[in-house]
Amino acid sequence: MNKLGSHVTNLMLTIRDTEEKPFVRELALEELKKLNNDISSFIFEWIDEIEELTSAFRSQREPNNQMELEL
Repeated sequence: MNKLGSHVTNLMLTIRDTEEKPFVRELALEELKKLNNDISSFIFEWIDEIEELTSAFRSQREPNNQMELEL
């Protein structure tokens, strides 16, 4: 797992740990909210290019099985 994934997992585990101090759980929740906001902002800023990449990737992987009909 990458570093960000491990960090997010640790934050979620801290939030769920009912034996942890409430202050620490709240800090973990605030950090998770901040990451959510940062990631959402990044996706919103780059969504057009991300969609172009995924559509280009999809067209490379899916063969075109369409027939042309002349009328």
